[in-house]
Amino acid sequence: MSDTELRVRWIPLQQSEWFGNPRGYNITYREVGSPAPPRFVTIEDHTANSHVLDKLEEFAQYEIVLTACNDVGVSVPSPVALERTRESVPSFGPMNVGANATSSTTIVVHWGDVPREHRNGQIEGFKVFYGTGPRSPLPVQVKDIPSNATFTTTLTELRKF
Repeated sequence: MSDTELRVRWIPLQQSEWFGNPRGYNITYREVGSPAPPRFVTIEDHTANSHVLDKLEEFAQYEIVLTACNDVGVSVPSPVALERTRESVPSFGPMNVGANATSSTTIVVHWGDVPREHRNGQIEGFKVFYGTGPRSPLPVQVKDIPSNATFTTTLTELRKF
């Protein structure tokens, strides 16, 4: 499974439990807390026991309900199943990034949080990439910020221009 998929599994009904000509199953699902209407999938194989829901949001919780349908109608819904998709990399960087030179060899970098809808999981920290310029023969350097509660760092021992 990927970060935008969930597999729904169930035990198929026995022939004696269908009480009519079996048609298949209906899956109703929606993201918890989303204003979007529920989505539906019809499984036309009454012997099926699973289905992959795709095109879901990363690291989002979903409510999933299953019903069986025959030529007479639809069963009562299953209990609601809650499941979360996997984490993924953030789809957007931190907001309000800025920098202030405090001396000829020191720069203070500050930033805001990653917007909630773009986090796609738990933010564990940040990386600040810096260098002398795009045409410089010197490699880009990286400073790791291993905290999701730190929104500033100081770059020191920089080369003077």
